[in-house]
Amino acid sequence: MRIPLRVRVLAGQAANLALVVLVWVGAFLLLIELGRSAQSILSENYRSIEAATGMLRALARQDAAQLAALGGSSAGMEDEFTQAETDFLQWLAREKDNITLPGEEAAAADAESLYAVYLARHRAFSRMLPFGAVAARSFYETRVVPARQAVEERTEQLIDMNRGQMYGASRRTSRMATRSLALTILVGVLALVGGALLSVWLSRRITAPVRRLTALTREVAEGNLDVYITPPSRDEIGQLAGSFDAMVKRLKQYRDMDVARLVAERTRADAILAVIGDGILTIDADYRVTSVNAAALAAVGRGRDEVIGRHFLEVMRDEAMFEQLKRTHERGEAPAEGEQEFSVERDGRKLHFRYAFTPIRTGDGQSLGVVLFMQDISKFRELDRLKTEFVMTASHELKTPLTSLTMAVRLLDELPLDERGRELVATAREETDRLKSTVYELLDLSKIEAGRIEMHPEPTDVAMLCEQAAEALAGPAADKRVRFACAVEGAVPAALADPDKVLLVLANLLGNALRYAPAGGEVRVGARGGHGRVYVSVEDDGPGIPLDAQSRVFEPFYRVEGEEHRGGSGLGLAIAREIIRAHRGAIWVESEPGRGSRFIFTLPTARAKNKEGDDGTAD
Repeated sequence: MRIPLRVRVLAGQAANLALVVLVWVGAFLLLIELGRSAQSILSENYRSIEAATGMLRALARQDAAQLAALGGSSAGMEDEFTQAETDFLQWLAREKDNITLPGEEAAAADAESLYAVYLARHRAFSRMLPFGAVAARSFYETRVVPARQAVEERTEQLIDMNRGQMYGASRRTSRMATRSLALTILVGVLALVGGALLSVWLSRRITAPVRRLTALTREVAEGNLDVYITPPSRDEIGQLAGSFDAMVKRLKQYRDMDVARLVAERTRADAILAVIGDGILTIDADYRVTSVNAAALAAVGRGRDEVIGRHFLEVMRDEAMFEQLKRTHERGEAPAEGEQEFSVERDGRKLHFRYAFTPIRTGDGQSLGVVLFMQDISKFRELDRLKTEFVMTASHELKTPLTSLTMAVRLLDELPLDERGRELVATAREETDRLKSTVYELLDLSKIEAGRIEMHPEPTDVAMLCEQAAEALAGPAADKRVRFACAVEGAVPAALADPDKVLLVLANLLGNALRYAPAGGEVRVGARGGHGRVYVSVEDDGPGIPLDAQSRVFEPFYRVEGEEHRGGSGLGLAIAREIIRAHRGAIWVESEPGRGSRFIFTLPTARAKNKEGDDGTAD
């Protein structure tokens, strides 16, 4: 007959439980008996001892009052004696209410009668005090003291009677406790031995196949799917062993099917990464590189063995990029700066790369790591250089004829002309001035892009520059009824920047914001510090910028559709971007059509310069 494992376990546990209950019931009964004995000691005798002790204290106070009267301090003696008398009688009444021993009632009655004699002699003593201390002292020593001592002896007899009873009860309780302890130990040992024997028997019956199953499970966990276990019985453990065998067979089938698929997927992924022209480098949660393609290896100038498993800083050696990597991983989103650039020297050539970080997240939002995308833009930078040189050359060539045209237009303006002629000359003067301004802006932009513009970085108070730029445009803002609001978050650290160039950027951004802000609107300028950077923002409540145009607003001559009437050459934001890049900062726009635009740029702090060297770079 097959006995289920559940029944066997329950039977063993029931036997152990019965032994525990037996020990518990015996201990409970013994504790009740001990409690009764202790209660007898405390409740039956302690109150009587406490009452007799109170009577003795009252007698001592009365005797002290009499001695004080003999010493000449009779004032208040009667009040003290009367108060002590009241206390004595109260304690005596409590003793008479707690008679528990044979002879205790007679002793209490004797104490009461002797106390009455003591009171009568005290009254006689009190009457003798006015007639002389000698006679009073003689009466006190011969009559009062013997009466008080008789009361004290009878009271102490009450204490001795109850104390003896307590001692006897204590000895009985001690003997009972000894017997209870011996019995409890005996029953406990029997229960322990019986439970241990039963547990050993059950463990041998149950754990042997379980240990075998555990060992095979460990082999399966290590990847060995060629194991087999013979069901030891037909109970639950046997059924578990059969299910285990079926599971291992199914896993082996899945493994055989999935290995080929995984190999194919990995080969396909490696092939895709190999042909991608952009560099891809994945970093785990510990900031160590886990995979890299050939383009990324070419970008960092290292071999695969020098990259895989290494910390990001060992590979890139760029604190600014590492700070962006940490922010991307910790926040679970790409940094607000978006794509940025870095340059490296390879074989005497300077290579330029645009890079961006993208977090790797699970379905519940947990960040597993970060992917670094690197795009080689060296060719584009070379084209930009050629374009810059062409624009610079063309601008220089245009300066001379523009100067001649400007002088000619001004001379024409001095000649006597009719109304139509003056209109034509005024139009020519405006267009000449606009063309001259555009040429000079092109020259400035070309110098900045070519790195020929002189920068004089120094610790700069950016908040003060914001106020200066707002004051410079206060007149046009008042004409348009637009209010400037400056907001500084906390203590903004000093930026390492050229104040004149940064002021030019602020004036450009504020001018654009003023141009697009509606009449009666507001332009907000803000500054704050964080992550070794100073963040400056200019925000308006104008029409905003369409999403498809936000990535191009910093391109030279680019204008958003429908804004021709607002004026401007389209070079201001391009110049601002190049100035910020020359400071090794970043500039970007955040805008939602119909809800205004917000331009943000960053500058390194002066503290970052002190930490990193003379180049003044930090992120």
